[in-house]
Amino acid sequence: MYDPEAMQLCLDLIGPERVLWSMDYPYVKRQDSRDFLASMHLSDQDLAMISQANAERLFKV
Repeated sequence: MYDPEAMQLCLDLIGPERVLWSMDYPYVKRQDSRDFLASMHLSDQDLAMISQANAERLFKV
């Protein structure tokens, strides 16, 4: 489910440093996930946190 309003609400309420993005591959297309994130017009820093850095920090990898 790609809901820009829900995503923006999460970002506004808890901040991008506490949001993790994932997708349910192979049940969703990777390109759909990329397109959704691009449509959010996130800063490079916020996109990096949401799509990778927060998970690395959380899981200590």
